[in-house]
This record gives sequence, C-alpha cells and structure tokens, in this order.
Amino acid sequence: MKRKILVISILSLASIAFGKTADMGNYGLESFSSDFAAPVVPSRANLANATTGAIVYEWNGSAGGFYGLPAGANPTSAGNWVALSPPVGTGTVVSADPERVERVTVSSQCTSSPCTIPTNGNTAGITSVTRNTTGTYTVNFATSPAPFSAAPTCVVNSNFYLTLITSFPTTSGFQFETLTLATALVDTAFTVICMGPQ
Repeated sequence: MKRKILVISILSLASIAFGKTADMGNYGLESFSSDFAAPVVPSRANLANATTGAIVYEWNGSAGGFYGLPAGANPTSAGNWVALSPPVGTGTVVSADPERVERVTVSSQCTSSPCTIPTNGNTAGITSVTRNTTGTYTVNFATSPAPFSAAPTCVVNSNFYLTLITSFPTTSGFQFETLTLATALVDTAFTVICMGPQ
C-alpha cells in the first residue's frame, strides 16, 4: 500500500511540474467514500475532465485558493469555477453538522523535538508536533478542550518531499513520514490541515 501511495504522489507531482493538462482521474479521488482531498493544480482551466462538484486548490506559485465546479459548468473556463471562502479567523466551518478545521505550519526544517511552530497563522487545536526520528513525526491535538469529537480527516503537505500518513488520525493525533523520491526518510518543513466534527 505504501508503494502505491508513493507512485500516485510521484505521478501527480510530475504532472504538475511539467505543466501537463491535469486529469481528475489521475488523483484517484473517485475511490474515496468518506475522506476529503483537494488536489493542488497550477490552473483550474486545464481540468478538462473535471465533473460537477469537483473541488481543487489552485496555486500559481505566489497565491492560491479553493474552487468548486457547479452543475452544468464548462470546466475549461476558469470563470466557471466558484471561489470557496470559509469564514476567516474563526477556526471552524459551520454547516448542518458543524466541522472544525485545524492547521499548523512548521516553516523551517524540523530536526529536533518538538518542532518549532511559529506563533502566527496556526490554530490552537494542534498543540505540538513531535519529531520521533528522522522524517517521522507525531501531530498532537489539544486535550482540554479537544478540537474534535471524533477522528478527523488530515492531510500533510511538504513543498519539497513526499508525505505519508502512517497512522489513522484519532482525537488525540496521528503520525506521518516525510520522504525523498527514493523513499528515504528526511527532515523537512511541512503544513498539517485537519478537519473533523467539533
């Protein structure tokens, strides 16, 4: 399973790096039943095969945002994608079943434990990130109060290396690894985003 995940990640990165037209099928999202994943793309107008309800994060190298494709819209016209803007500064996204979003960015290479977390731009629900060994980390959620009432869905991103979540997230945290393309563990900077029920 680990090799399959790494191969998919490498292919997705290669497609974006070489500016090829992105195909929603390449992300394998249609096999997910309950997890949320939004692929990062350089241009939403290149997603010719995107279908109604698709959500992407467009990043042009200096700015980005989430976009959704409404019913009947032509995906190859950037203007047909709708910008998605959750409330800013609240730490929560309110819906019929309230969800909470927690984020932490470790902006410099983490080589010791705990990782250094900048004071700005992070939410209080993630209290620390423990470096277990080279390239192996544990994300720790707050305990009083706990940010999630049930296991959240989490993603980890590094601008330079592959990331692999190695334990299912629980209400207390989860573990992940950062790896080179040769699958060697490596210390790096990263961003963690988790969403789950309050």
